[in-house]
Amino acid sequence: MGDLEINATGELRKCALFIDDNSPIITRTVKSLTTAQNTFLYISIEDLVIEDPNNVYPNDFELTVLGGENYSISNNTIIPDPDFIGELTVNLVVNDGQGNSEPFQIKVEVTEPLKIEDEFLKNNFKVFPNPIDVKFTIKAKNQIDTFDINPV
Repeated sequence: MGDLEINATGELRKCALFIDDNSPIITRTVKSLTTAQNTFLYISIEDLVIEDPNNVYPNDFELTVLGGENYSISNNTIIPDPDFIGELTVNLVVNDGQGNSEPFQIKVEVTEPLKIEDEFLKNNFKVFPNPIDVKFTIKAKNQIDTFDINPV
């Protein structure tokens, strides 16, 4: 918004422009954030939903992850404390070049990794990575008969 004053001859006499720049608001995460025990998790601006009518998402924003309990940080990477399992509460802010958002808390679940312990599996298959993270590959070590994998 601004004030504009024009005299009777149509000349511009006074012009004042006011820029209303709202600070960004983090509203939520795009998805649940989970990592395995002893595994780092990088948080990016694309992991967040941000409201700010004056800026273009995600290009106009910079994310800062703040330190907290049971983890440390390095360049927006969360490093859970060794052997920690449970829920982390992580504070972060975004900046739009004009100002920071209010600190926003996200939850990060740190889970116990799956491990292949069964002797049959160890002797007949190669599973990697072990412990299992988000996805894994199973390869037969030798020629085998067909078999079923049943959920537990």
